[in-house]
Amino acid sequence: MTVDLRSPLSLEELLEALPSGSRVLDLGCGGGTFNYRGFPSLEIHAIDEGVHDNVRKFPANAHFVRARASAIPDADGVFDLVVVNFAFEHFADPVAALKEIDRVSKDNAYVWMSMPNAGSFEDQLYRNLFAGGGHLQSPTIERFLRQAYSSTSLKLISFLELPAGFT
Repeated sequence: MTVDLRSPLSLEELLEALPSGSRVLDLGCGGGTFNYRGFPSLEIHAIDEGVHDNVRKFPANAHFVRARASAIPDADGVFDLVVVNFAFEHFADPVAALKEIDRVSKDNAYVWMSMPNAGSFEDQLYRNLFAGGGHLQSPTIERFLRQAYSSTSLKLISFLELPAGFT
C-alpha cells in the first residue's frame, strides 16, 4: 500500500489506497461509519454491540457481527485496516478494546480512529443535551495516547484536528 504519511489522511483516502481484497474492520459500526458500497473490492467486517436498522441494507462485501470491542471474534492479525469512527468514547473498557484492535491488526496495518475531544465546547454541549449521549469515556489526545502506548504496539503516524474531535 502506497500512502503518503507526511500529511493527515482522510478515511476515504486511506480506504482508496487499500489493495483489492483487503480486510477492513469497522468497529462500533452502528449503521456503517463509511460508505461500504463505495468500496466493493474490500472485505468489510462490521462489529457493534447493538443491531442498527441499516445492518440489513449492508452490501454483500460487508458482514455484520454483534460483539463487544473488548472481545472481537476474529483471529489474530487478519485486518489491513481497523476503523473506529466516533465509537471509542462508547467502549466500556477502552484498554481492552485497544488490545483487541492491536491483536486483530496485521503487522503494518493501519488504524483509523476518530473521537470527540472531551474538553471541547461541542462535546460538552452534546453530553449535556443528550444525557451523556452514550459516551462512557472522556477522551483527550493525551489520555488516548497514554492508553494506546502503554498497552499496545500501536503508534501515531498522523493526526488531524476536527472541529469537535480528533482523528
